[in-house]
Amino acid sequence: MKNNLLNIRRSGLSLGQRFGFGFALILSLLMVVAGAGLVQLAGNGERMRDIVEVNNRQMALANMLIDQVNEMAILLRTLTLLTEVKEVDKQVKLFEQANAAYLQTEKELGQLLQSRASHDAELALLKKIEAVRAKTLPLMANAAKLGSDGATPEATSVLMKEVRPVEHEWRKLVGELIALETQLNADAYDAAQGSQKFGRILLVGVSLLAVAPDAQRARPGGAGDPRQRADCRRRPLDHAADRPRRRARASFECGRRHAGPLAHAGR
Repeated sequence: MKNNLLNIRRSGLSLGQRFGFGFALILSLLMVVAGAGLVQLAGNGERMRDIVEVNNRQMALANMLIDQVNEMAILLRTLTLLTEVKEVDKQVKLFEQANAAYLQTEKELGQLLQSRASHDAELALLKKIEAVRAKTLPLMANAAKLGSDGATPEATSVLMKEVRPVEHEWRKLVGELIALETQLNADAYDAAQGSQKFGRILLVGVSLLAVAPDAQRARPGGAGDPRQRADCRRRPLDHAADRPRRRARASFECGRRHAGPLAHAGR
């Protein structure tokens, strides 16, 4: 208690001011906790939005590309085997529709990647896919024309010797893009999980820092220890109870010193 009073006198702060300062510090730390929580919540919400609205959409478009490539290949091979004019015309229209759908999907994917300033590997793969597509589609269109004209042997030769090698490369590149989009989506999810974990650790750390002063005062022997407060209340009472006895003892000793010569003379 004496040390606490000395500290108060030295600091120039009253007890009420010190308590006010402590509560202000705790309130400030709680505000830091709330601010950090809001920042982490907003960051995780943005990451989850990217995963759901952007990354998943890119994966869907990449998968649509490979499906449309497969569809065009099936339609083209079926076209070279048909002999009836009506069925041939029907297959030609379906092939043209599949061709237009692929170009639209590729365009949408490119716009999405450009709008987000995507990973360099994504843009590089898309450029390679566009280059191979630019070589493959004219060859496929030539084979489709030969097939629709009834030149089945020539159409089959174009398919086997010219279309097949570049089509294989085309499929490979689209497959690599799908794998890359899948990996980037998984990385984005892991980053969101890591950010959430860091936010929890930060909130727990700041909360512990906020309650540390109270724990320090409440520990045995601290300023908030009830036993120490009881001792501080009991000591003045003990001194007050001993004061009459100390006075009586002092008077007795003083009397003995003054009565000493008279006592020896009487003897």
